[in-house]
Amino acid sequence: MRNRAWLLLSGLLMALYATYAVWGAFAKQLGTPVPIRLGDVGEFWLFFLSIVSFTIHVIIAERRRLHERGITSPD
Repeated sequence: MRNRAWLLLSGLLMALYATYAVWGAFAKQLGTPVPIRLGDVGEFWLFFLSIVSFTIHVIIAERRRLHERGITSPD
């Protein structure tokens, strides 16, 4: 679980973004307004943070894999 915390956070943020985008797209047809209006900037930050958390997970996983193989990274 500890190894995948950033990956889970990324998935959660992406799921929130996708839900918000789909709900916002069909809100008028469904007659249910989105409870929280993020606006363009809020949507950008939600998507951006999802990508950043996924990138952090990939970097940490790669460094851990290199460390387990005994390969030191050139710092």
